[in-house]
Amino acid sequence: MELQLALLEESSNLIQVKTNSKVKDKVMEIVCITSFPGRECGIATFAKDLREGIVAKFGESIHLSICAIDNTESILEYEYPVEYILASNSLKSYRDLADAINKNQSVDAVLIQHEFGLFGGEYGENILQLLQKLEKPVFTTFHTILPNPTDKRKYIVQSISDHSDQLIVMTNHSANLLEQEYSIDPKKIEIIPHGTHLISLQDTDVLKAKYALENKKVLCTFGLLSEGKGIETALFALPEIIAENPDCIYLIIGKTHPEIVKREGEKYRNYLNTIIDELGINDHVLFIDRFVSNEELLEYLQLTDIYLFTSKDPNQAVSGTFSYAMGCNCPIISTQIPQAIDYLTDAGIVIGFNDFKQLSISTNYLFKNIHILHEMRINALQKIRPSAWQNVALKHMHIFSTHLEIQANKIEYTLPDYNLNHINNSTNIFGIIQFSLIDCPDINSGFTVDDNARALTSLTEYYELTNDTTVLPNINTYFTFIENAQQPLGDFLNYKNEQGEYTEQNYLENLEDSIGRALNALGHFYSKQHLFNHSYSSRISALIDRSLPFIPNLKSPRSIAFTLKGLYQYNKTRKNRIIHSQILKLSDHLMRFYKQSKQADWFWFEDSITYGNAILPEALLYAYELTKNNTTLAYAKESFDFLLDIHFKKEYFRTISNRTWYTLNQEVSPFGEQPIDVAYTIIALEQFSKYFPEENYLEKMKKAFNWYLGDNHLKQIIYNPLTGGCCDGLEHDRINLNQGAESTVTYLLARNCMERINNDSK
Repeated sequence: MELQLALLEESSNLIQVKTNSKVKDKVMEIVCITSFPGRECGIATFAKDLREGIVAKFGESIHLSICAIDNTESILEYEYPVEYILASNSLKSYRDLADAINKNQSVDAVLIQHEFGLFGGEYGENILQLLQKLEKPVFTTFHTILPNPTDKRKYIVQSISDHSDQLIVMTNHSANLLEQEYSIDPKKIEIIPHGTHLISLQDTDVLKAKYALENKKVLCTFGLLSEGKGIETALFALPEIIAENPDCIYLIIGKTHPEIVKREGEKYRNYLNTIIDELGINDHVLFIDRFVSNEELLEYLQLTDIYLFTSKDPNQAVSGTFSYAMGCNCPIISTQIPQAIDYLTDAGIVIGFNDFKQLSISTNYLFKNIHILHEMRINALQKIRPSAWQNVALKHMHIFSTHLEIQANKIEYTLPDYNLNHINNSTNIFGIIQFSLIDCPDINSGFTVDDNARALTSLTEYYELTNDTTVLPNINTYFTFIENAQQPLGDFLNYKNEQGEYTEQNYLENLEDSIGRALNALGHFYSKQHLFNHSYSSRISALIDRSLPFIPNLKSPRSIAFTLKGLYQYNKTRKNRIIHSQILKLSDHLMRFYKQSKQADWFWFEDSITYGNAILPEALLYAYELTKNNTTLAYAKESFDFLLDIHFKKEYFRTISNRTWYTLNQEVSPFGEQPIDVAYTIIALEQFSKYFPEENYLEKMKKAFNWYLGDNHLKQIIYNPLTGGCCDGLEHDRINLNQGAESTVTYLLARNCMERINNDSK
């Protein structure tokens, strides 16, 4: 051990010097003291996932250094380079670590992943050697809080609390225990759930075929094997399950816990095999005796019909395996640990400890009632979504920045890479499908001109920015959809069903806004014809010419604004006296709307502010380009700034609620926010920044875009970087997880804006 400490001291100094040179310009550096891969345990996996989540969200704002806890006599090979190593059984190592952190001026705070067994001494008391010497702020995550503490355990927990600026637990139950049985001030306790991975839902049958589990009803348990898992409860339940479901198979995924192998070898696994033999269920149980990759694990969980969590420990507050299963939309049958009680209402069934009879009855009930099983899957995803690692990272960053008094504008969100998977999956031979169930396109919802117009614009911009030729077929599909929707009088029908046939809905609704969006997309597409060797030019011109007699009939402010913008973009490329005249008339019409509604405390075009609002002041910018009328420009800025004052009343961006439109002096409701309004605001901000560079419009652009990334009232991500889809709305207490075409393609429009300003700043 002494040799190890000497080696670590020499190597960590080198690593630390290198790290400091990298992060000197970072907003903050946090040292995370934790077990870490290299070492096989649940907290190591947790720490790795947390680190990756924080780096993915805030790569430019934070450096999360790792101090790996090691209880071995040989240096482990870690999955990532670690800056420090703590020898858990050496008191000197704790004191030396405190000295090293105190002396490192770049370190702002320390985050401790606490489990009693990780730290040496009785009840892990060695950790106090570190805490008593640390001079930096400390945040401590308690992974386990045990009830009925002994005086010694209570003293240690209270001492950790005394030396910590903030305590983090993962369940309401743990928070209550700290308050009621450990006498901890509840103001010091923050609940952040165990993280889960975002997934892109895959076809269950395809996955089952991949793993040779076709036509099987799959039960599953995973994790490092130990007696506390209680897997024998599931085995004893299997005969009755098999009697009603002979196609059932139970997967037990994971190797035996390394510490248990050291102490007793494979005693527990051998015990389970004995039960399997005695019950004669060998053909219905499959051990996967290895530490599976994360990718493979998520696939196994997605093909699982019911996840079985049979822990025998009533004091186990939370389980990463439970969280991962739920995140893969697995219905769960679980023993009554606090996490199960918190989460499984409508998403699973809670049973008693060691109650195999109740387990078999519950499993058979769910297999008989497939509709309930399906509902539980959807409910599981909805309930666990706030626990996505990206959201867990957001909550940690909020704690760090609050205690370290970091200004919000210095926290840089990482701009997600482009991902068109969901758009591609949602597009067929007719166009882009209107709605999705989570990220699965719902063909029964049909198609609209609205969505295909926005998709045409967003992918044309994307193609201009990236030269990615794979999007060309989709661009053609969206344009053809709009082309076919035009009617003889120049207007456009909006709705098609799944067979590509126009529906009755077209004759029951006012389609003015859809017509405006179609003309806006056509004008924009024409302005980019140099990218396509003008192959669409004549077809676009024919469509716009046919629409000209219809345009004077438009009465909706938004349809007028969209049409004005589209005609302006068209006319910039193809000068036309008639179209120039039409733009001026549309401009006059929009100005009349504004003058009639404007009053002392109300600078808007209507008596209420509803949806797609930013297009109205933006359209006046294009009108100004033709008229050079300073009043038009003044009204554009006045109305836009009025709108921005509403959006930015809080420390984060908020849209107008689609449940209660905004009227004079009415507070914006913190729910019913839709991505389309965020995108339109960002598009307008980009344009206004060109006319008024002295204003902070570009900073507001970033702030508004961060709404998608979690800077909103729920502190949850709206855009899913894994699927490339954008969720349909932000409600009072949840995210609408469906990823429809409108939300996803308007997110892409906003993302294109951010790409342009990033390119301009280089």
